[in-house]
Amino acid sequence: MDKLSLVTENESLRKLLQGASEAGFFKLENAPLSELSALEGKVLVDYELLKNPSKSSEETLLLAAMSKELNALIEKSLSELQRVKKLHEQIVPLREESIKGIKLLSKYGAGESSGGDFFDVIKGEGELLLLMTSSSSYVVSSMILSLFDNLRAKKRMDRQAMEGFLNSVVAEVLRVTQENPKRKAAPPQCFIARIDLKRKAVEGFIFGGCEFVSDNKVCYSGNEFQINPAFFEQAWFEFKMERGERFLLLSPGVKKNCGEFIDGRPYLSWLRDAMKGESRNMLHETFYQLKKNRERDFLAYDASVIFIEVDQHALVQV
Repeated sequence: MDKLSLVTENESLRKLLQGASEAGFFKLENAPLSELSALEGKVLVDYELLKNPSKSSEETLLLAAMSKELNALIEKSLSELQRVKKLHEQIVPLREESIKGIKLLSKYGAGESSGGDFFDVIKGEGELLLLMTSSSSYVVSSMILSLFDNLRAKKRMDRQAMEGFLNSVVAEVLRVTQENPKRKAAPPQCFIARIDLKRKAVEGFIFGGCEFVSDNKVCYSGNEFQINPAFFEQAWFEFKMERGERFLLLSPGVKKNCGEFIDGRPYLSWLRDAMKGESRNMLHETFYQLKKNRERDFLAYDASVIFIEVDQHALVQV
């Protein structure tokens, strides 16, 4: 449930809220649950009205009662959202695909922070398009995924198509920011890359903390670039895969959860060694390490890892 629609299920409370809104006590709006968590159980109410002598004591008490009921609904809704995230992690622990000599295996771990990680794959004619996005707002993340889905209609997903997608993201983030100027959210982070399945060539963009590393020599670390045409050239990368080579695409949450160290070692060094083993075991062990010191069910932050392997006998067009 992305909106605070529970409010409408209580008819008396709905009328109370609507009446208070029309009376000018506060602005009634359907805030995304992901952003309500930042309120720490408090409702966005103009508390100066409680001190306003022009308002009667009866109106003040009404507003206080309404605030208490609404806080209870928010806590219930956030609790349900956390339960859904946990259920998703248990039901869909691994996602596996194999396309023309490329194996993809991914795992996601739910975090307690608002927003989160999302990734998707588009299969084209002789190519793959990978997207990983991380945001502090579910609204922004879902908007990016929706724009990415529009690329499925493209006949060719080249650099021009990727830049068109990124420009659309810039425009939509600006629109959301202008519509909600009081809601401060960190800029979204994004990894988008095209894999040419014939040439085994990779090209794409990294904006923010996503990382793309191999068990060999390739390592594209995170950066401070925001999604903006001014940084397109600097955020661009390209290279060719080798037969048998293994890669990991890491969301920003991996580094944030481990604090740059796993089992007492620099996390990238630990991950490179772990990549030498069986892929499923490696993913399970990685998330065990991220979670082993947590007393709660969730990680501190959402984390996603995509394992990519080129078949030893894959055909490569020169």
